[in-house]
Amino acid sequence: MAQDLIDRVIERTKQEIISHEQHEKTYKKEEKAEKEKPEKSVLIKEPEEIETRLQDYEIQGIEEGMIVSGVVAKIDKEEVLVSVSGCKSEGIIPLNELSIRAFSAPEDVVSIGETIRVYVLAVEGREGNPILSKKQADVNDAWAGMIKSYEAGEILSGKVIDKTRGGLIIDVGMTGFVPFSQIDIERPKDLNSYLGKTLRVRIIELSRQENIFVLSQRQVLEEEYAQKRKMLFDSLVEGMVCDGVVSKITSFGAFIDLGEIDGLTHLSEISWTRIKHPGDVLKYGERVKVVVLRVDKDSQKVSLSIKQAKADPWQIAAEKYKLGDVVSGDVVGIARNIVFVHLEDGIEGIVPISEIAVKRISSISEVLSEGQNVTAKVIDVNFPQRKIVLSIKQVMYAAEENAVNDYMKSQNKGAGMTLGDMFKDKFEGLMAL
Repeated sequence: MAQDLIDRVIERTKQEIISHEQHEKTYKKEEKAEKEKPEKSVLIKEPEEIETRLQDYEIQGIEEGMIVSGVVAKIDKEEVLVSVSGCKSEGIIPLNELSIRAFSAPEDVVSIGETIRVYVLAVEGREGNPILSKKQADVNDAWAGMIKSYEAGEILSGKVIDKTRGGLIIDVGMTGFVPFSQIDIERPKDLNSYLGKTLRVRIIELSRQENIFVLSQRQVLEEEYAQKRKMLFDSLVEGMVCDGVVSKITSFGAFIDLGEIDGLTHLSEISWTRIKHPGDVLKYGERVKVVVLRVDKDSQKVSLSIKQAKADPWQIAAEKYKLGDVVSGDVVGIARNIVFVHLEDGIEGIVPISEIAVKRISSISEVLSEGQNVTAKVIDVNFPQRKIVLSIKQVMYAAEENAVNDYMKSQNKGAGMTLGDMFKDKFEGLMAL
């Protein structure tokens, strides 16, 4: 358009020059007289005048609603002047059209020489200058960016700037809304705790026409949790040792948090020592080491053991417990025909009913109760099967034999002691058996 205009003006100028030369020969006489008269305007258009005329047309290159680039030329208290290519005059940005966000001074938003994008509000204002808006250009650019992010499913970062009854207000270049249900995986307890924090969110609803812009942090957290959970499942191998935290205690075992997975430690895998309830030896939030026993990726379940992450006391039991040794321990369990005696952490011995008392008994509870301390003799061992068999009865026999020997020695010395005197101390505490 501009080039056509130039060509037409130049052609018209050439015709005027030709016409002027033809008339020059005919009116030579008049020319001399004309020289003595005041000089009149010449019809020939100079290049500078043509350029000026063209600039008047070129300003029509911008239109209302366009977004163009310009360079900040001047900053005043009431406006910012911007030089836009193709405009003969600088565009004006009123301060209320400078930024989406509040500011103290225009210098906080732009600086002289900075290239910015502006929206054309009007081609000519009252003084003939284009009226521009950086704020509107920023809004348009932001919406374009949000639409692109929404379509791509991108994750955005934004700062929480306010809260409402229904959720959070967040700044991600534009002001968006995070509904209460989309803030976290678990129900938020206090929205005030989110103020000023930076959240990673994804756009879940967007409409420029309705000015709807809804975000979700929960969706991002759930996806990341699922990815980490899968990675952890893929990394778990039976026999590996992991660190965990006790997250739940039940009557049948304890759940251990391994990160994104909770594994179950059955009651029998908590301690080498016999326990009745996991709470007897574990506390909520306690850090523990566990051994992975089984991994079922189909059911997403993991079985763990706390006791197997510790030294097995039976590995050194063969060096400590030998046939004929006399040991002491507390009764920790009574079955129909067997008594369980705690010897040390992780090691228990068993006393068959036939090895409890010298006299015949029909029920173990007749002579023993849980918590009672007893002395017994090791009469059988099977360490691979984790078994130590004890006899209380044989300790009683040995006590009797020792008492008799002591009595006989005293008789030989003529001490005059009776069997009752000799057995009084030896049999004290065993009469019930």
